[in-house]
Amino acid sequence: MDEKILETLTQMQADIITRFSGIESELRNINQRLSNVENELASVKEDTEITRTAVNTLVEWVDQASVVLDIRYPVNH
Repeated sequence: MDEKILETLTQMQADIITRFSGIESELRNINQRLSNVENELASVKEDTEITRTAVNTLVEWVDQASVVLDIRYPVNH
């Protein structure tokens, strides 16, 4: 009887270890994907900052050109 219980517990332990290994593997995959998303987001933030700076520069230029040309362009600051 004790052998049967020990065998059952040993099998349960092996099943738990197998499942745990699978969970660890999936967690590694999720962490890798999250790292990739974070890297892409950093790139998008950088590109957004570059675009914002370029647009602001163009708005300033249009504002200055409109004074020189005496034409008002509807540019909101």
